[in-house]
Amino acid sequence: MSDPMTTAPNNVLVRCWQALWIDGDTHTALGCLHDPYVGHGVDGAATMSPEAYVAHVTTITSHLRGTSLDVDHLHEVGDMLYARFTMRGVNVTTGGTIAIAWIGHYRLVDGKLAESWTMRQSDFAW
Repeated sequence: MSDPMTTAPNNVLVRCWQALWIDGDTHTALGCLHDPYVGHGVDGAATMSPEAYVAHVTTITSHLRGTSLDVDHLHEVGDMLYARFTMRGVNVTTGGTIAIAWIGHYRLVDGKLAESWTMRQSDFAW
């Protein structure tokens, strides 16, 4: 079960994902990311500045319009966050609806997201 204090909108991960994936608020997202930011995914690890990460996500989301971000589970232990999210939205190119499930492990430095290990699955919701 998720800790209500961790899933509150003021959680750095929830704020960052809401800003980046739903609201398109790059200013808020930049304030949530440590410099450097390291992302580990299916293509390996990438170290980048917060600005480069935000630009990367902005490119990915250029054809998507997120309508909701559901926090399915979020747990914080020390400097680590563990999360399951479901993003729902519309592919503006096709007009079709989307659901993308994410699972991630995040490391915090000075209260900001510094490193992530994530996997996602399209057309799936938790």
